[in-house]
Amino acid sequence: MRMSIRHPLRKLSNENWKRYGKMRYRVEQLFGSIKQKIGSGFKLLREDLARKASIACAILWNFWVLATYLFLLFLSGILHYSYAKGCGRFLEQPHTSGEKFRRVGNLLRKQFWQ
Repeated sequence: MRMSIRHPLRKLSNENWKRYGKMRYRVEQLFGSIKQKIGSGFKLLREDLARKASIACAILWNFWVLATYLFLLFLSGILHYSYAKGCGRFLEQPHTSGEKFRRVGNLLRKQFWQ
């Protein structure tokens, strides 16, 4: 006995909720993080300047996240390099003779699969 939605804006809102409702928490989390870093509002009188400022803040936020991920990637590369160098597994040169190369290859395979 429920009545259907009559107003067109309510229908559009209901369709958008069905389509994008699962991703709402991601958007809310993003805006919450930006508000914590920058603030909840801009003290500007003109709406166009406030819109430009908010877009600039979103772009700066994206650069901040990108720089953080690149730094962590760089740091993990350095740690992996130092670990591999410390274990003696960094840039191992294969032997030129076939017999030694086969022995070393077999040893490395055994170490890898253990």
